[in-house]
Amino acid sequence: MVLADRCFSADECKTGVGAIRYMDNVVGVLDREQAGKTTRQVLGFGKGLPIVARLSEAMALGPDHVLLGISPFGGRFPSDWRPFIRESLRRGLNIISGLHDNLSDDREWRALAHKNHCRLIDLRKPPEGLTMSRGSWLKRKAVTILTVGSHSNVGKMTTALELRRAFLRRGFRAGFVATGQTGILIKGGGVCIDAVPGDFMAGAVESMIDREARRNDCVFVEGQGSLTNQAFSGVTAALLHGTMPDAMVFCHKILKASDRFGFRFPPLADLIRSHEDFLAHHKRCRVVAVALNTDGLSDREARKTIARTERSTGLPADDIIRNGPGRLSAALLKMCRR
Repeated sequence: MVLADRCFSADECKTGVGAIRYMDNVVGVLDREQAGKTTRQVLGFGKGLPIVARLSEAMALGPDHVLLGISPFGGRFPSDWRPFIRESLRRGLNIISGLHDNLSDDREWRALAHKNHCRLIDLRKPPEGLTMSRGSWLKRKAVTILTVGSHSNVGKMTTALELRRAFLRRGFRAGFVATGQTGILIKGGGVCIDAVPGDFMAGAVESMIDREARRNDCVFVEGQGSLTNQAFSGVTAALLHGTMPDAMVFCHKILKASDRFGFRFPPLADLIRSHEDFLAHHKRCRVVAVALNTDGLSDREARKTIARTERSTGLPADDIIRNGPGRLSAALLKMCRR
């Protein structure tokens, strides 16, 4: 059961929406404002899962876990959700959280979980034994593709997952490295890079890629933030250095023209170049395609925007959710064959 009370939307409920899109075991959503609707009515895609107003209604759907569906700026736990957590634990439900505030650090919730034989699952808690980067990319044989972007929440995880799926359909052994709480939830493993001490960020990414590279032809790495994002640029830099990708796919949401501080995004061609230049000291790595999020545009407007983006960047561009991953995966396959 996804808990998204008073914030169930594609923008505010990133983790919950990711679970609904990619996981088969979601039974419904708890949101008092949207109760009575279905997830398809609100999101425009996916199964028509019920949205309910109370946990007592949710229990009839048979959940055994409650997922905190939000990914708020700063990753803090909303204090007005404490009653939901308290009641869920009393009913014997396990709680999954991707927030920076670890549920297992809360004394009351630990006691309730112990009493009712529940688990508190903190996706963002870093694992033990992290190491610094060792430069293993110099001998790596698998092709690595990193999704980067103009901002947070523009589709980097979705792009990586959809392109990986396209490669699997073509017979490639394609791996996925999850670097955020939603990707970890979907894959069932990974490291939330923004919760790792700075010295170990690049090493954590490198180690995950090395494990995937041993059994795959190519590895898709989930990007985070942006080099121009004042709040998250450090995470992006660590991902670039930890991945040392062979290629990048640049992600951008069309209706997002500025960051949360009011600074308008530079032209896409400039943003793309800044990511390529960042790696230039170590290796030549290029953005080979642009993944656009055209949500909110009509089909006609989306086609015009995609064509305009291709002209301005000189790269193949498309919306993989609207039109499928074919065009972008073809660009990556061309690069892989070289």
